[in-house]
Amino acid sequence: MNKTLEPIARLRLLRVGAVAVALCAVTGYGHADPVMETVQHSFTGADGDYPSFGTPTLGQGGNLYGVTEQGGAYQLGAIYRLAPDGTETLLYSFQGNGDGFHPAWTLARDAAGNLYGTAQQDSTGTSHGTIFRITPSGIFTTLHAFAPSGAEGWLQDNAITIGNDGLLYGVAFEGGTNGAGTFFRMRTDGSQFTVLFNFGAGPVTDQVLVYPQAGIVQGADGNFYGLATGFVQQNFYNGNGAVYRITPAGVMTPLYIFTDPSMEPPIGMPRLDAGGNLYFYGDVRNSTMTGRIYKLDTANALSTLHHFATQEGVPTYSGQLLLGKDGRLYGTTYWGGPNGTWASGPGTVFSLGLDGQFAVLHDFGSIADDGANSQSGLVTAADGSLWGTTRIGGTTASGTVYRLAKPAERFLIQPSTISVGQTATLRWSSTNTTSCAASGSWGPTQEAVSGSMKVAPTGPGTYTYTLACSGAGTVTRSATLVVKS
Repeated sequence: MNKTLEPIARLRLLRVGAVAVALCAVTGYGHADPVMETVQHSFTGADGDYPSFGTPTLGQGGNLYGVTEQGGAYQLGAIYRLAPDGTETLLYSFQGNGDGFHPAWTLARDAAGNLYGTAQQDSTGTSHGTIFRITPSGIFTTLHAFAPSGAEGWLQDNAITIGNDGLLYGVAFEGGTNGAGTFFRMRTDGSQFTVLFNFGAGPVTDQVLVYPQAGIVQGADGNFYGLATGFVQQNFYNGNGAVYRITPAGVMTPLYIFTDPSMEPPIGMPRLDAGGNLYFYGDVRNSTMTGRIYKLDTANALSTLHHFATQEGVPTYSGQLLLGKDGRLYGTTYWGGPNGTWASGPGTVFSLGLDGQFAVLHDFGSIADDGANSQSGLVTAADGSLWGTTRIGGTTASGTVYRLAKPAERFLIQPSTISVGQTATLRWSSTNTTSCAASGSWGPTQEAVSGSMKVAPTGPGTYTYTLACSGAGTVTRSATLVVKS
């Protein structure tokens, strides 16, 4: 098939649009012990506006780097740096003069700390999007502008990936020989840009994949994996979606094609585990669907790990899941949650075990100005906390960067064995807590969230000291003291 496809992809499955829906029935759901959420930064518009699919990228010194779709000095998008204490620095404002505009996805980071991303076609009409590099200090360089003819591809909310070979790889949503997207490679200095594969190529009798979404991830086998919006067969477009594998040389293989219209279509970027299994969201298309989390194993068998209920959130316009060190998946939902309805709720943050055990970690709208409608994934900071962005909300409704952390506590007694008449010292510290309650051999009393205390029981025996520290959740620790006569 060598035919320019109708631009059905302009429905922009990855872009927020107006949707008219009937409300789903509300069902019950359960929480894990909730985490403590703090809003680290509220965007003002001048320093960025509407952070969308771009999960913040962890850089040197614990700084986070990300993009906003709009805002900045020219209201065309911005790149920011956020210090661990929440101090934001505007690194670059897109000008729309050939540098592109409306950046959306996660920035890729190289070993030197440089960051790479993509922007869409700007008003100059001189390209179909750009690939850029920015240093941690804010030195911006446009590395490549896609040809105005569209032959190299047409970027629409697509990410860039740094391959194991140090080269940049990516997909363009549209354009190329068949108008259905491209897979490309280039050097980090912008040279040797090469289109390796044109989507939409193949016999009309085959299920030909078109419109690659978002971006690609590289597996331990060296191949890249991604999601396509749909396929064409007999010149008929099917928007149910597909999962594909593509080699660094550009040999593409469909792994799973969604042909059942009752299944939520795949969306965003997949996540790979060490065993080569893929995890990704299933999107909603109407009010009868509430979204899913899929797993595609190495035998290309598809399973549903979780089917969302409305109060758990509705994962539409979603990005990429995080696979935590604890082996659980973490993600966000754009709509739903207990603080709204199917298409008006502010969304949630959740965790999901690979055994299907699901828990809501945070409901947006639970505290003032904590943001709403998160499209980004989550990133784990050095202290184990989770960071992400919301598209809107905050003090000026321009979006937020938020932090989620579970309460933690350290509690010990030294020495743990004494004789009558001697003393021992209790020492404790806690994080992400607001109060501590003592019980057992030294309570009930209220204690500071961190401190120390000397104890001297008057008789022999075994004494147990318990401390429960609470924030958005409670953690409890105990220490035992043996007193000899």
